[in-house]
Amino acid sequence: MHDSSFVNLKYFFNEYFDHQEEKKLIVFDIGSQTSDNEKLKKWKDIFPKNTEYLGIDLVDANNVDLVLNDPYVYPFEDNYADVIIANSIFEHSEFFWVLYLELLRVLKPDGILYINAPSNGDFHRGSHVDVYRFYPDAGMALEKWGKLNNFPKLLLLESYTSKQINKRWNDYVAIFLKNEKYVDNYPNRIIDKFNLFSNGITNRNDGFINYEVLTEDHQKLLNKNYISRLNIFLRKNIKRMLMFLGFKKLFDKQS
Repeated sequence: MHDSSFVNLKYFFNEYFDHQEEKKLIVFDIGSQTSDNEKLKKWKDIFPKNTEYLGIDLVDANNVDLVLNDPYVYPFEDNYADVIIANSIFEHSEFFWVLYLELLRVLKPDGILYINAPSNGDFHRGSHVDVYRFYPDAGMALEKWGKLNNFPKLLLLESYTSKQINKRWNDYVAIFLKNEKYVDNYPNRIIDKFNLFSNGITNRNDGFINYEVLTEDHQKLLNKNYISRLNIFLRKNIKRMLMFLGFKKLFDKQS
């Protein structure tokens, strides 16, 4: 749980479920373990009050209600959960495409799968491996993969890469509806309400919104190099100008 993951999850529940306050939601939180109770409280406060919360992980730990024997097999019947939150999970799953299909299986036809995975960042294994990063085309590829694997009505509602908070992570967020038949149940999109993202996609638009080729980290490196080169350029030329104006003795003394 990092700063931007809280921000993006709050946007998600506000835009997709604020208008469904009376509906009881069975919500799976994948990779739910945490030892930080302060962060845990902040995290769970984001979930709607009508949530039946189930924390799922691979180890028995704080905030884990169900320990999986197999990371790719969930002990639930088809069409069980209303919402599945996979926050900072897919980068640690060696076969995330297998996990993805299993999550779709247990999701209700009108259910929503929320994926938040890094698009940048340091190598961070923790108790698991750290294998992948996700770029703007990832959501569309996952939609195609689902349709090829018996989920023909799957719909990517939106995806985007959020800007960094505290100069660290760029979260890639992708939100899927299992059956496009229920698309009218979800009239709002996150990227219609805020602008701190790049390369956004919705099911209502063609092409990217806030299209950017360079990653935020790349932009920062270029800016840093530019400032460094500008500093060198100014030093050289100011020295030449001062010498031209008759301050040569000043530089002779310094040398």
